[in-house]
Amino acid sequence: MYEKIFAKYEPKKDNLIYILHDIQDENPQHYLSEDAVQRISEYLNVPINHIYGVITFYSMYSTKPRGSNIIRLCESPPCYLKGSDNIYKKLKTVLGVKAGETT
Repeated sequence: MYEKIFAKYEPKKDNLIYILHDIQDENPQHYLSEDAVQRISEYLNVPINHIYGVITFYSMYSTKPRGSNIIRLCESPPCYLKGSDNIYKKLKTVLGVKAGETT
């Protein structure tokens, strides 16, 4: 899988985001494994801690397995005032999971 994705991009640091997206999308559990990060580091010649810095900065990336469908809910004060907490409570009841859990 990695070789196929790496073949699409030159080994430049500028391509890190694209490679992370593609590898996470190809993983059936929708996350970036330690092995994936190691392979990306070697391919781009970028330190592993830099890659983890990017992964943890963006909420779209995960280092833990996730479900097929990911629900994101706004948690800002304006969203809360518009009822986001009620939406969260309903999702929790209907799906039977809390934030960060998988059905």
